[in-house]
Amino acid sequence: MTFVAQRKLPYKKMLIATGVLIGVVLVVMIGGTALSFQDLGWLPRHETPFTVPQWMGSWFEMYSTWETLAVQVLAAVFVIGSYYVAERMKVKAPLARGEQPARRAEAPPEPVSQPV
Repeated sequence: MTFVAQRKLPYKKMLIATGVLIGVVLVVMIGGTALSFQDLGWLPRHETPFTVPQWMGSWFEMYSTWETLAVQVLAAVFVIGSYYVAERMKVKAPLARGEQPARRAEAPPEPVSQPV
């Protein structure tokens, strides 16, 4: 699917799609890691009052414990939050300081000549 979409999407959209997929993989892997830590006794296990369907555990590593669900939510918040922090640093913070935000260069920079 990625190779087919690559032909039709511009690079920026392709990088965004790849970043979203990496974020999803992070959240899934964090859930499985938390479950492994619970099995080893490194994390406590507190069951939720509701039951997560078994297929959610197979596909998304979501289980009926507060710890596994909490670390997945924290990972998702971290990824989404880092996106907004990066956008703020690139665009909004320079505007607040009265500077121009980062933008694409229209021409390559002039080479710097060194005295011989």
